[in-house]
Amino acid sequence: MPEVTRSVLLGYTAEEVFHVVNDIESYPLFVPSCIEGEVHEKTDQEMLASISFKAMGFTKTLTTRNRIKFAERIEICFVDGPFAQLAGSWDFVPLSEQASKATCTLSFTPKGRYAKLAAKSALNKAANSAIDGFHKRIIQVYGKR
Repeated sequence: MPEVTRSVLLGYTAEEVFHVVNDIESYPLFVPSCIEGEVHEKTDQEMLASISFKAMGFTKTLTTRNRIKFAERIEICFVDGPFAQLAGSWDFVPLSEQASKATCTLSFTPKGRYAKLAAKSALNKAANSAIDGFHKRIIQVYGKR
Protein backbone atom coordinates (compact mmCIF):
# COMPACT_ATOMS: atom_id res chain seq x y z
CA MET A 1 0.00 0.00 0.00
CA PRO A 2 1.38 3.45 -0.85
CA GLU A 3 1.80 5.73 2.15
CA VAL A 4 1.72 9.51 2.53
CA THR A 5 2.94 11.28 5.68
CA ARG A 6 2.80 15.00 6.42
CA SER A 7 3.91 16.78 9.60
CA VAL A 8 3.56 20.39 10.61
CA LEU A 9 4.88 22.39 13.57
CA LEU A 10 2.27 24.80 14.90
CA GLY A 11 2.16 27.61 17.43
CA TYR A 12 -1.01 26.13 18.90
CA THR A 13 -1.60 23.51 21.58
CA ALA A 14 -2.17 19.87 20.72
CA GLU A 15 -5.71 20.26 22.10
CA GLU A 16 -6.46 23.19 19.78
CA VAL A 17 -5.14 21.34 16.73
CA PHE A 18 -7.01 18.18 17.74
CA HIS A 19 -10.33 20.08 17.95
CA VAL A 20 -9.95 21.42 14.40
CA VAL A 21 -8.97 18.02 12.95
CA ASN A 22 -11.78 16.24 14.81
CA ASP A 23 -14.44 18.77 13.64
CA ILE A 24 -15.42 16.81 10.53
CA GLU A 25 -18.65 18.71 10.03
CA SER A 26 -16.61 21.88 9.35
CA TYR A 27 -14.34 20.28 6.71
CA PRO A 28 -16.27 21.83 3.78
CA LEU A 29 -15.16 25.25 5.08
CA PHE A 30 -11.44 24.54 4.67
CA VAL A 31 -10.56 21.15 3.15
CA PRO A 32 -10.10 21.54 -0.62
CA SER A 33 -12.81 19.81 -2.73
CA CYS A 34 -14.73 18.70 0.40
CA ILE A 35 -18.44 19.42 -0.03
CA GLU A 36 -19.85 17.64 3.05
CA GLY A 37 -18.74 16.34 6.43
CA GLU A 38 -21.21 14.22 8.38
CA VAL A 39 -20.90 12.51 11.76
CA HIS A 40 -23.09 9.40 12.00
CA GLU A 41 -22.11 8.23 15.51
CA LYS A 42 -19.86 9.77 18.14
CA THR A 43 -18.52 8.93 21.59
CA ASP A 44 -15.44 10.21 23.42
CA GLN A 45 -13.47 7.21 22.09
CA GLU A 46 -14.88 6.71 18.59
CA MET A 47 -16.56 8.43 15.66
CA LEU A 48 -18.20 7.07 12.52
CA ALA A 49 -18.13 9.82 9.91
CA SER A 50 -18.25 10.50 6.18
CA ILE A 51 -16.67 13.19 4.05
CA SER A 52 -17.72 13.84 0.47
CA PHE A 53 -15.44 15.30 -2.19
CA LYS A 54 -16.22 16.68 -5.62
CA ALA A 55 -13.50 16.66 -8.24
CA MET A 56 -13.52 16.49 -12.03
CA GLY A 57 -17.32 16.35 -12.03
CA PHE A 58 -17.52 13.31 -9.74
CA THR A 59 -18.61 13.14 -6.12
CA LYS A 60 -17.06 10.47 -3.90
CA THR A 61 -17.83 9.75 -0.26
CA LEU A 62 -15.34 8.28 2.20
CA THR A 63 -16.62 6.75 5.45
CA THR A 64 -14.27 5.97 8.32
CA ARG A 65 -14.50 4.79 11.90
CA ASN A 66 -12.05 6.87 13.88
CA ARG A 67 -10.67 5.73 17.22
CA ILE A 68 -10.01 8.78 19.35
CA LYS A 69 -7.53 9.44 22.15
CA PHE A 70 -8.22 13.07 23.07
CA ALA A 71 -5.54 15.50 21.93
CA GLU A 72 -3.08 12.64 21.26
CA ARG A 73 -4.25 10.49 18.36
CA ILE A 74 -7.04 9.85 15.88
CA GLU A 75 -6.75 6.43 14.24
CA ILE A 76 -8.54 6.28 10.87
CA CYS A 77 -10.14 2.93 9.94
CA PHE A 78 -11.68 2.53 6.48
CA VAL A 79 -15.36 1.58 6.27
CA ASP A 80 -16.43 2.47 2.73
CA GLY A 81 -15.46 4.66 -0.19
CA PRO A 82 -13.37 5.02 -3.32
CA PHE A 83 -10.48 2.89 -2.06
CA ALA A 84 -9.93 -0.85 -1.82
CA GLN A 85 -8.19 -0.17 1.52
CA LEU A 86 -7.33 2.89 3.60
CA ALA A 87 -5.82 3.32 7.05
CA GLY A 88 -4.16 6.18 8.80
CA SER A 89 -3.79 8.42 11.78
CA TRP A 90 -3.38 11.93 13.09
CA ASP A 91 -0.86 12.24 15.93
CA PHE A 92 -0.63 15.36 18.10
CA VAL A 93 2.55 15.95 20.12
CA PRO A 94 2.85 18.87 22.57
CA LEU A 95 6.17 20.71 22.19
CA SER A 96 5.55 23.50 24.72
CA GLU A 97 2.64 25.31 26.37
CA GLN A 98 1.77 26.97 23.05
CA ALA A 99 3.24 24.71 20.35
CA SER A 100 2.70 21.24 18.98
CA LYS A 101 3.49 18.93 16.11
CA ALA A 102 0.71 17.31 14.09
CA THR A 103 1.43 14.34 11.83
CA CYS A 104 -1.02 12.82 9.37
CA THR A 105 -0.25 9.41 7.87
CA LEU A 106 -2.40 7.65 5.28
CA SER A 107 -1.86 4.24 3.68
CA PHE A 108 -4.17 3.30 0.86
CA THR A 109 -4.92 0.99 -2.02
CA PRO A 110 -7.02 2.56 -4.77
CA LYS A 111 -9.71 0.64 -6.59
CA GLY A 112 -8.90 -0.22 -10.19
CA ARG A 113 -5.69 -0.76 -12.09
CA TYR A 114 -5.52 2.70 -13.70
CA ALA A 115 -6.33 4.51 -10.48
CA LYS A 116 -3.24 2.99 -8.88
CA LEU A 117 -0.96 4.72 -11.37
CA ALA A 118 -2.12 8.23 -10.52
CA ALA A 119 -3.22 7.74 -6.93
CA LYS A 120 0.01 8.42 -5.04
CA SER A 121 0.70 11.66 -6.90
CA ALA A 122 -2.89 12.82 -6.46
CA LEU A 123 -2.92 11.90 -2.77
CA ASN A 124 0.39 13.72 -2.20
CA LYS A 125 -1.11 16.89 -3.69
CA ALA A 126 -4.32 16.42 -1.71
CA ALA A 127 -2.37 15.87 1.53
CA ASN A 128 -0.36 19.07 1.02
CA SER A 129 -3.54 21.06 0.29
CA ALA A 130 -5.34 19.55 3.26
CA ILE A 131 -2.50 20.35 5.69
CA ASP A 132 -2.50 23.95 4.40
CA GLY A 133 -6.28 24.04 4.86
CA PHE A 134 -6.08 22.76 8.43
CA HIS A 135 -3.40 25.35 9.26
CA LYS A 136 -5.52 28.19 7.86
CA ARG A 137 -8.56 26.91 9.77
CA ILE A 138 -6.61 26.80 13.06
CA ILE A 139 -5.70 30.47 12.51
CA GLN A 140 -9.37 31.31 11.77
CA VAL A 141 -10.57 29.55 14.89
CA TYR A 142 -7.86 30.59 17.39
CA GLY A 143 -6.36 33.71 15.81
CA LYS A 144 -2.90 34.35 14.44
CA ARG A 145 -0.07 33.88 16.93
